[in-house]
Amino acid sequence: MMILEAREERAQLLIALSRKGPVIAGTANIPGPDKNTASARFLADHFGKLCARRFPEGRISRHESADGPFFVVELGEGGRLKEELAGIEDGHPLGRLIDLDLYENGKGISRRDLGLPARTCLVCGREAVLCVRSRAHDHQEVNARITEMIYSYLEAIVAEMLDWAIATEAELDPKFGLVTPSDSGSHPDMDYELLMRARKAIIAPMMRIFSAGYHLDDAEALRAGREAGIAAEEAMYAATGGINAYKGLIFVLGYVLLALGSCFREFSFDLFARIKKFGATLLDEFTDTATFGKLAYRRYGITGARGEVNAGLPNVIKVLPMLKDYSAATLTEALAFLIANCDDTVLLKRSGSLGAYRRYRRMFAGFGPYDPGKVLKWTEYCCQRNLSFGGSADLLVSALFIKKMEEKFEYHYEE
Repeated sequence: MMILEAREERAQLLIALSRKGPVIAGTANIPGPDKNTASARFLADHFGKLCARRFPEGRISRHESADGPFFVVELGEGGRLKEELAGIEDGHPLGRLIDLDLYENGKGISRRDLGLPARTCLVCGREAVLCVRSRAHDHQEVNARITEMIYSYLEAIVAEMLDWAIATEAELDPKFGLVTPSDSGSHPDMDYELLMRARKAIIAPMMRIFSAGYHLDDAEALRAGREAGIAAEEAMYAATGGINAYKGLIFVLGYVLLALGSCFREFSFDLFARIKKFGATLLDEFTDTATFGKLAYRRYGITGARGEVNAGLPNVIKVLPMLKDYSAATLTEALAFLIANCDDTVLLKRSGSLGAYRRYRRMFAGFGPYDPGKVLKWTEYCCQRNLSFGGSADLLVSALFIKKMEEKFEYHYEE
């Protein structure tokens, strides 16, 4: 009853608004008694933003109801709006999951009014209205199909942004002793082509981490995510002949992907709080000195990447506002900031002593505005001393990935 009443209230609102001018309404196609699922909220938000960009002259408002979330775009004039909306419904990968209704002069205009084909069933491909009337599919089956359609859409975007972020950091040149397209820097065992092989190898297993966050509850997702992270490391070593190109990156980005999948699963974008939650026990794992990172913690209290994730990536949060574009100047300044501010066990190991480690970090705190000549000079200085900043580079890649995802979906994760 509440759903029917909500539909009637929405229809009355649209009829009233359409007497002043054309009105677009977007509602998610969600079967079953619960119309306010995470999928419904995602679809209403995503297509609302799409329509706001497509019709910038319109005034958009967002609404909640027992029949699910919906958005309304009030326009000043008409035209071939219904055909355009049908084009979005038929052309977007998720268009079948949204109804974009047009109201003009106090009445709705349907696809049938314009001679457009009826919409098809998500499960079997027949005319949707026939399956609804005959109850050919239960709502659990249809909702499972909706969930997988949304995941497939997100998966392609996340993989693209992940690949872009890794490549963008790798292509920055010069870069304070890190590997670049023109130089191996302080890493004689690596070069740019090796990084690209590693990058290609780790994308698929890392996407399994995102899938775990999206499909599983938190405890099971963490277990499955760790297994996928190990698989990503194995794929990296196979591609590089046993050379560690991205182990630290797999660790940090793995937690980002796990938390991001969880965010989309619940449509709640407290990304950094979720990273902190997933990494809550990381410092408890410093129980021996089997690795340099654990030795650094026991001797100096330096937590490295584990501490950064455990705290919810505070330095990534700080660097995100710096990424106003993706120019060499911006990326270099962001990298210098991270070197100066984050605990980097790669740098600690290369520095040789705690005093030298602190001195190098203080040096980068005074890097100042971007100057190509200064970057070349500092890169030479770092190479002469065999310095590297792999942990800081990993955080830069993570920030680039998060920033691109923010731009794509217009979410804002940082406080």
